[in-house]
Amino acid sequence: MEGYFADYSGYDIRKLRIEILQMVWPVAVESLLQMMVGLVSMSIVGHIDAISVGAVGLTNRITMFIWAILNVVVTGTVILVSQSFGSGDKEKVKDYAETGMILGLISILIISILAFYFARLIIHFFGAQDELFLQSVKYLKIITFSLPFMMIIQVGSSIFRGIGNTKTPMYIALCVNLLNLIWGFVLVFGKLGFPKLGLVGAGIATVISQVIGALIYLYLLGYKQKVLTFSLNIKYEHFSKMMRLGIPTSLESLFWQVAHVILTIIVVSFGSAAFAAHQLGMQAESISYTPAFALSIAVTTLVGQSIGANDIKKARLYIKEVMIWVLAVTMVAVMFLLLIPARLMSLLTSDKEVIAYGAKYLILMGLAQIPQNITFVINGAFRASGDTKTPMFVAGIGLWFVRIVFAVLFTKILHMGVVSVWFAMTLDLYVRFLLISLLYRKSTLFHKTDIKVV
Repeated sequence: MEGYFADYSGYDIRKLRIEILQMVWPVAVESLLQMMVGLVSMSIVGHIDAISVGAVGLTNRITMFIWAILNVVVTGTVILVSQSFGSGDKEKVKDYAETGMILGLISILIISILAFYFARLIIHFFGAQDELFLQSVKYLKIITFSLPFMMIIQVGSSIFRGIGNTKTPMYIALCVNLLNLIWGFVLVFGKLGFPKLGLVGAGIATVISQVIGALIYLYLLGYKQKVLTFSLNIKYEHFSKMMRLGIPTSLESLFWQVAHVILTIIVVSFGSAAFAAHQLGMQAESISYTPAFALSIAVTTLVGQSIGANDIKKARLYIKEVMIWVLAVTMVAVMFLLLIPARLMSLLTSDKEVIAYGAKYLILMGLAQIPQNITFVINGAFRASGDTKTPMFVAGIGLWFVRIVFAVLFTKILHMGVVSVWFAMTLDLYVRFLLISLLYRKSTLFHKTDIKVV
């Protein structure tokens, strides 16, 4: 167990813990804020009609696929910026920040144009018909105008996190989300003298808020931090590194999105109550793993900076400390999921059948929270070291050879109920935890005293 309990004499443990806390709390607050704002935004759209809710949900599913592809840029940027910042090479920080921003904008502009012109074909592919088809096409076309600005926000956030600043993205997220809510309310319902635009108003509100958020990032990065020079100079070496690091993470995200669609199709076959329990259960469960997700982002930045500074012992100490934090936070969340699952579901719905199904979902997910959240941390450590392939392979094995295979086996061959789908999900989380832990024990992160900066 040398990798976990090595001699860390000479390190100020208290200082390291403060660094972790300073990195984590803004990310956790930002994630929770976005979740709450998402709920309120959906509530605003929900007061239009059911078709509008479906159109927004369908468009969100499409944009998730887009961001899965563009994870190439975001992941590559945060890893390369953090390692360069840790090594003290300010010029490389600027180069990688510039490369990430330009590459991201070129990619998203192409995708946005294609999504706008082929909106009808895309929505048709997802099976929408009649009024849902028309409203979804309209909403998707509006949202395509916001995508380039969302890309600036995504890359800008990764740059700030790479240099260890998680507060600025949190404040900007607060600003963007509040603007989205305010403009959404005004334009959807026609307040303050504006016309009542309904779903179109919700789309315009998203565009307005994203434009303002993007401008704030460009101002701060270009004129305050002086990280972006807007020279439009991409070096092939930097582009190549970003692709090498980002493509596996992008594929991993695509694995998740496709698997989610397949699993959704399976769950829907069990009826509306089962599907509602599945959706609401995921929402309730997400509150429990949000702190762990924030800690995994902290690991990626802090370990990346330590590797950049050629201090692998410090990187391992960060990993060990964050694992302890994750265990502590997760155990509290697990208690709620296991002891009062029905009560938690009743906060989201009054339907007794949905509550009964959802309680079973939460119990199974509660049993898997610790392995799931430890996996988050180890994945973040691997990515920080420049190894983005290992998390991709582990996710692929778990999702495709455990989650999907067993879900199909249980439901289509053995004709078991919807709970068996959630059991397959739980089994997947344990398998991935065991695989990633084994690979971590064999990795250079665990054994070596130095790692080559990517």
